[in-house]
Amino acid sequence: MTKNKGLNEVTISKLKNQVQMLRKQIIHVSNDLEYEHLLHQIRDLNRIIQKNSGSK
Repeated sequence: MTKNKGLNEVTISKLKNQVQMLRKQIIHVSNDLEYEHLLHQIRDLNRIIQKNSGSK
């Protein structure tokens, strides 16, 4: 049986870094549509991180 349960820690770390980058980027957005798009990306990434972060 393979140990392929969720994402590994390196991938989760990369996703967290991506979320931080998007949060910094969202501050400089003046367009509402772009803001919503970035917000959705952040939410989606956080959902993936949470789902795969060995929560007990």
